[in-house]
Amino acid sequence: MTEKLRNRVHRRLELASLRKKILFYQAAYDKRYFSEFICLLTMFLDKTNHRRQECFVDYDAQTVLSTNQVLQIADKYDVISFDVFDTLLFRNVNKPTDVFQLLETENKVYAFSIKRKQAEERARRKKYLATGTDEVTLQEIYQMPELNCGVSPEKLMAAERAKEIACCYANPVLKQLVNELFVGKKRIIAISDMYLDSGFIRCLLKANGYPQLDRIFVSNECGVNKSSGALFDLVYDKLKGNVRVLHIGDNFHSDVMKCKNKAFDRLHYLRATC
Repeated sequence: MTEKLRNRVHRRLELASLRKKILFYQAAYDKRYFSEFICLLTMFLDKTNHRRQECFVDYDAQTVLSTNQVLQIADKYDVISFDVFDTLLFRNVNKPTDVFQLLETENKVYAFSIKRKQAEERARRKKYLATGTDEVTLQEIYQMPELNCGVSPEKLMAAERAKEIACCYANPVLKQLVNELFVGKKRIIAISDMYLDSGFIRCLLKANGYPQLDRIFVSNECGVNKSSGALFDLVYDKLKGNVRVLHIGDNFHSDVMKCKNKAFDRLHYLRATC
C-alpha cells in the first residue's frame, strides 16, 4: 500500500470514528438510542467538512460547527469559557496518570505511580470527611503517608510540575480559536477540575502560547467542581452582572451534561481517534 493510500484510509477511519462519536453522544444527550440524527452525518459529508477530523457539537441544535462558525456565534456572548486539559492543552502521554510512571522511572522511586494514585485517593477521602468536598491541592496529596518514599515531598512536587510542563502542548485548533477571540477583545476564562493551582495552570497556558486569560477557575481552589455542576454556578456568581457565557470542553459529562446554568450555552469539542 502506498503512503498516499495509507493516509487516505487513515483519514476515512478518523472520519468514521468521529461520526460514531457524534451519534452516540447525541443519543445520550437526548436519552434516546435510535438513529434519527442523519442530519449530522449529512453535514459531515458535504464538501466543506469532509476533511475535518475534529469539530464542535451543539446537541441542542443538533449542529456540527467548524472553528470559523464558532468564531461567528461567539459575538453574541459576553464571556467565552474553556476547559483546560484535553481541550486547550494536550499531553504527549496516553493517560494523565502516565505522568506518574515517567516520574517513577526518572526519580528511581519504587512503585511511585501506584503510591501517587493511592495518596490522591486518601487525600480526597480525608478532605471529604473534614469539609464535605473531595477537592484537594497538590500539596495535600503529597502530605499523605503513601508518598513518604525516601525523596522529599517538595522535590517530588517540583518534579511533577516540571513533568507537566514537559508533557503538555497546545491544541493547535483551540490555540487559533483563543487567539482570534483575544484579538477580537472577547473576555476569555478557563474552568478546570484539577489539583494544580490556577497560577501554575496560567503559567502552563502562557508557556504554550496562549494569551493572558481574564480568569482561571480551578476546582481545588473553589471547593466545588464541574462534574457536579456546582462550579459553573460559582463561576457565574463570580463573573457578576447579567452575562451570557459560551463554554467549550471535551468532557461530555462535565462540560456538557453538567453545564446547566441558564447563563451558559455549551459546545462539545470532539476530535477523532482511531
